[in-house]
Amino acid sequence: MPESSHSPLRVGIVVTIGLGILAFAIASIGHGTRLFSRSEILQAHFRRINGLQVGASVRLAGVSIGAVDSISFPRQATADYVLVRMWIERSAAVRVHADSVASIESIGMLGDKYVELSPGNPASPVAPSNAVLPTRNPINYEALLEEKGTGDLIANLMAISADMRQLLHAITRGRGILGEMVSGAPGQPGRKPLTLASIRRSLDQLNAVTIQLTAMLREINHGRGLAGAMVSGKVNGEALLRSLSATARRVRDTSRHIDQLVTRVSQSQGLAMQLVENREFANRLMRNLDRSSAALADILQKIDTGRGTAGLLVNDPSLYYQVKGFVGDGGGWGLSMVRGLYSLTHPFSGPPLQPVNACPATPDRMTGTTASQGNR
Repeated sequence: MPESSHSPLRVGIVVTIGLGILAFAIASIGHGTRLFSRSEILQAHFRRINGLQVGASVRLAGVSIGAVDSISFPRQATADYVLVRMWIERSAAVRVHADSVASIESIGMLGDKYVELSPGNPASPVAPSNAVLPTRNPINYEALLEEKGTGDLIANLMAISADMRQLLHAITRGRGILGEMVSGAPGQPGRKPLTLASIRRSLDQLNAVTIQLTAMLREINHGRGLAGAMVSGKVNGEALLRSLSATARRVRDTSRHIDQLVTRVSQSQGLAMQLVENREFANRLMRNLDRSSAALADILQKIDTGRGTAGLLVNDPSLYYQVKGFVGDGGGWGLSMVRGLYSLTHPFSGPPLQPVNACPATPDRMTGTTASQGNR
C-alpha cells in the first residue's frame, strides 16, 4: 500500500501539540493557578531569603493564596536587600492590608520555604498592586551557630539533653517522687503508692505548719512570750536581756567555782581522791561500811525487840518509872542521898544546886498525874 503524503504532516502536528502541552504543564507548575485566575502583584524586601525559591507558596493565615513570581536583586548596587515579587489571587488580595507583614517560614525544621503573610489590621487600607509590604527577616541559623560562644551553647544543649535522658530513664524506673507517681516504688510492694492525693495531704499539712509558724511570729512581733520580749520593741526587752545576762554571768561564775573545786579535789590527797584514785581503799571502805551498817541494823533490831538495857529503856515503861523515881524532880531517893553526902562533906557551904525543871508540870501519859505530884 503506498505511503500517504500527509503522514509527515500529521506526525509534526502531533509532536507540536505534545510540546505545547508539555510547555503548558511546566508553566502551570511554575506559576500555580495564575494562568487560570486573575491576580495582583505584591513585593517584599528581605535582607536574606534562606533558600526561598521561585514558585514557593504564599500563604495568608496558613491558606495558600499565591506563589513567588520572581526573586532578584534591585537595580541599585548599594541596596542591601533582595526583591521578592509575589502574585496573589485577586479574591484573596482584598484581605492583605498595608500593614500586613511578610515573613519567610519553613515547613518543619528543614522543609521547603514559603512566604507567610499576616492579615494586618482590618481597619487598615487594602495593599494596592505592586505595593511593598513590611517584612520580618528570617533567622540566620548558620551565622548564629558561628558566633563566639556558640560552642559552649551547643555543649550545654548536649549536656541538658543527656541529663534529660537520664531523668526520663530514672522516671521510667520509678525513682524519685515523679517516678513513683508514674511507675510506682520499685521493689517495695507493701509501700503505699505516691499519689496526687497523698501529695495534697502533705501540702495541706505543710500549709497548717506554715499557718502555725505565722501565728507564732505574730505573737513574737507583739512582744508576747520570752522570744517576743527579746525581739519586739513594744515591751521592756532590754531589762529582760540584762536579767538574762546577769543570770548567764552567775551561771558562768558557778561553773568556774565548780571547776576550781574539781581542780582542788583532783590535786588533793584527801578522802575524795582516795575514793577516786585508790580502788583498793575504796573497796575496803565500802566493805567496812557494809559491816558497820549490818552491825547497826542488828543493834537496832535488838533494841526494837526489847533486848538489852537500851531495849528495855525503850520498850519497858516500868524501868522508866524506876529511873524517874531515882532521879525525879521533886527529890527521888537517889537525889536525896547525893544531897546528904554533899552536906556531910561541905558543912559550911550552901545547899547544893537544885535541879532545874526543864519543862512545866504536864500530866503523865501513863498515870495521868503531873511530875510534881509523883514526887510528893
